[in-house]
Amino acid sequence: MKTRLLLSLTAALCLQPPCAFAAAAGNTAGQVLKLGAGARQAALGDAGATDAGDSQAVFWNPAGLGLADRCSAAAGYSRLVDSSGYSSISAACPTRYGVFAGGLQYLSYGTLDSLDNTGGVDGEFSPSERVVSAAWGLASADKTLLAGAAVKQVSVTIDNTATALAADLGLIKRFSVFSLGAALKNAGQKVKFNSAEENLPRTIKAGARADLERVSLILDVNSAKDGAWLSGGAEFWLPRGGEDAPVALRAGYTTRSDAGGLNFSLGCGITENSWGLDYAFVSSGDLGAMHHITLSYLFDKPGAEKKKAGPKAKPFDGRPGPASDKLLLLQD
Repeated sequence: MKTRLLLSLTAALCLQPPCAFAAAAGNTAGQVLKLGAGARQAALGDAGATDAGDSQAVFWNPAGLGLADRCSAAAGYSRLVDSSGYSSISAACPTRYGVFAGGLQYLSYGTLDSLDNTGGVDGEFSPSERVVSAAWGLASADKTLLAGAAVKQVSVTIDNTATALAADLGLIKRFSVFSLGAALKNAGQKVKFNSAEENLPRTIKAGARADLERVSLILDVNSAKDGAWLSGGAEFWLPRGGEDAPVALRAGYTTRSDAGGLNFSLGCGITENSWGLDYAFVSSGDLGAMHHITLSYLFDKPGAEKKKAGPKAKPFDGRPGPASDKLLLLQD
């Protein structure tokens, strides 16, 4: 009975754009894997196949880690329907052998009523899902070809905890201002509850990205067991004046939702020195709206001296957004 209650809630959660697709029969476990991570990506319609340059690539396409030239970390929280919430943490650091990263995703369904065989309430339970990931990314010498892989342990808790192992593989090819990316996600074992087995949501993502003077355009094509859908968005960096911090405005849309209404998303982001703060508002049709927030940080390169403010300072190399020579490093 508890499994049936959890199925109803996960179906409701996955009618929303951040889940990217609805729960299907025989595919109810590992819903946390459908959520991705990051307010920036949520504002862009959950398009992330070409996402590169910081630790959050571990959740979208591990190949994107190959573009990171310094250590980075990010933490995010999303308020979902009812009492459910979703958190993510990631960190990445480059080495002579490539970029290594780790990620943690945690989805709480809140507290639910437990029903007996007659349909009466006989207590409460707090189901949850957790994913621990380890990833590696590598770039060619000219940074035009990126490859990566990730392994993850998925834990689903209802009464007891069931676990499974899964893996991601990804590639990104960069052509000047254009990029193409592809990833196979969540390929692996089934989650087994007693005698019942549930598939993980295996997904194929392919995407394209264009980084123009102040605008980035992003589009993903997604395919899973229960269908295909598009997700995409645009990011615009506002002109800066004086010592203003760089500010980005974002909008996105996905074609995959059964919640009714318009499946659009809006967001913004601001960067100050090495800090980044991103926010996203995601419309979930008849289910209401969700709010996402992410705080990120880029560490200094090992052994590098801090540069004085000036047009040659490059605090955001490899980070999504405008070219670093368009930005100004601000010193306290």
